[in-house]
Amino acid sequence: MSTLFLAPYVRLSSHYLDARQQATDIIKGGWKNEDGIGDGATEKMIYLAAAVLIGTAAVAFAISIFNSAKSNVPTPTPATP
Repeated sequence: MSTLFLAPYVRLSSHYLDARQQATDIIKGGWKNEDGIGDGATEKMIYLAAAVLIGTAAVAFAISIFNSAKSNVPTPTPATP
């Protein structure tokens, strides 16, 4: 019984998906904006700048921790025979 409805279901679902894709292409076709305004370009640049600042601060913090740890390491003394 299930194979009886399988072929029509496949045909209808493929036609439905094709029709839905064509409809969304038609609807979105009028909303294309290729100049970079309105697609989040400004927000992306702000996030990128914030990420660069956070990365720079993290590297500076790691270098300061390394330098303070390096200055606290005693000089090794050779063993006396």
